[in-house]
Amino acid sequence: GSRVSLRDAVELMETISDNTATDLVFHALGLGSVNEMMRGLGLAHTDIYLTNRAAWLISLGMARELRGLSARDIASKWAALSPAQRNATAARIVAENRATSLAAIQRAEDASVGRPYADDMRLAAMVDNVASPADLAALLEKLQKGELLDATRTRYCLGVLGRQRFNSRIPRQLPKGTRVSHKTGTILGVVNDAGIIEISPSNHVVVVACCRDVAQGGDSVAEALIGGIARAAYDHFR
Repeated sequence: GSRVSLRDAVELMETISDNTATDLVFHALGLGSVNEMMRGLGLAHTDIYLTNRAAWLISLGMARELRGLSARDIASKWAALSPAQRNATAARIVAENRATSLAAIQRAEDASVGRPYADDMRLAAMVDNVASPADLAALLEKLQKGELLDATRTRYCLGVLGRQRFNSRIPRQLPKGTRVSHKTGTILGVVNDAGIIEISPSNHVVVVACCRDVAQGGDSVAEALIGGIARAAYDHFR
């Protein structure tokens, strides 16, 4: 029931990965708007069609055709759907759960504890949006060069990304005070970071590192790997 400005929602979405804020932004702009923009930029290996709420409800089996299914079965059922069917099913499941209470969702989440890690990891990867590292790198390069937006909006976007609070990946091995405008991403078995490292005011390097199939308990290893990649890029281009 709370009301927040679009600016505040973007800040929360980018700096602390607030999924509710992300969904508010999606609803404000329209789910298809991201894909439309990316296609217009010639970036065809990205598909953003699910809100966080939709992905969560599907993963928890909170739909009439999914109730009682295992994580493996939900993933298989979702994999069998066409893109159009996935869009329609996701929209219907969100509508079906519009009145579902937080307590009911929490009960479903509690009931999912103990599912096999490998099955949950496959499900998380299957029921999610996707993007390629190359697409993300090209997008960040265009942002840094001012090819996406005017100067004022470019500064705003870089400023938001520069206020990222999760800094244990790209920035972790960089010299103290290095400016990094970046966005992390994490789901079960996936550890990502995509950002722009400022080596000097006229010298920047884009780093995108996406780790998948991360073993249980292996997030810290993936984070260290991303940090090492970023430091290698920094040293090379410096």
